[in-house]
Amino acid sequence: MIYSIASALALMNGAANAATSEFAKVPLYLQNETKIDKQPEVKHNIMLFIDDSGSMARSSINGKRISVENGNISHASRMAVAKDALSQVLSKHGGEFNWALQTLNNSGRADTTDREGFAVPATEIAKRVKSINPDRGTPTTSRYFELVSRIVMPNVKYRCQKSYVVLMSDGDANLSCNLWDRRSGENLGGPDFGYGYDRYSKYYN
Repeated sequence: MIYSIASALALMNGAANAATSEFAKVPLYLQNETKIDKQPEVKHNIMLFIDDSGSMARSSINGKRISVENGNISHASRMAVAKDALSQVLSKHGGEFNWALQTLNNSGRADTTDREGFAVPATEIAKRVKSINPDRGTPTTSRYFELVSRIVMPNVKYRCQKSYVVLMSDGDANLSCNLWDRRSGENLGGPDFGYGYDRYSKYYN
């Protein structure tokens, strides 16, 4: 009798397991997983926005001017550190994204133009980075507004395409909302996101 009950319970348990095994633990509509293990086919846009103001020529260690006379020749400038970092990034990830380069003052004539957009090869961007020459002020706010509105946003081609602006700077923005005539020293007024004599960007005019 005991064996009969045990056998019956075993059969019932087996039947129950068989019944439950017919149903998936996860609903079928949730079993379709999408795994992304590589860079999307649409490359994202990355705008390198580099501070090329005069202070970037100072020492990256103590912020003082670098010269042979004062013994600071072994100190890398802030710009040298930025160039080295950008060189490594472009060398390692150059083929993964679309790149563009803008500086605050275009002192080294390194900027990619609005017409070039993000079509300049990473190898060319790396060459242009090397030619950046720190000089003049820090009009970060106005330059950011301009490059986003005239270069970044117009070059978004797909809904899934993301755009990033990577700013490398050593200080607070200035000269963004006042226009100065460098020849007379006269304040031409502001706020204004345009360019006066103290602005470059001739290819925008």
